[in-house]
Amino acid sequence: MSVWKRGFLEINGEILESLKSGPLQKTQISSLCNLDSRAVKKYISVMQTIGLVELLNHNSETFTLTEKGTQYLNHYIELVSLIEKDMKKFDSELFTKLMNIRSNSIL
Repeated sequence: MSVWKRGFLEINGEILESLKSGPLQKTQISSLCNLDSRAVKKYISVMQTIGLVELLNHNSETFTLTEKGTQYLNHYIELVSLIEKDMKKFDSELFTKLMNIRSNSIL
């Protein structure tokens, strides 16, 4: 188990990435992002409030990515790429550990 924990931005990025391919139910998001249902509910609520995702179907709790969510995701991916370039300057062992963490995520 890794000592690194995902933060708010990483989890948001993973949820948005999972929605990139199309609408999903909360249970599908939970499974794809390795989050329990309570966490998904909290993250989705915040993301709805700020306009990153929208509810398509109340009965099935199906969500979709908004244009703003797509923009957020693109900026997040750009930031991760920028940091990766800088991380290559560090010790290769540390860099390898960090890349292993990233490869376990959806992005």
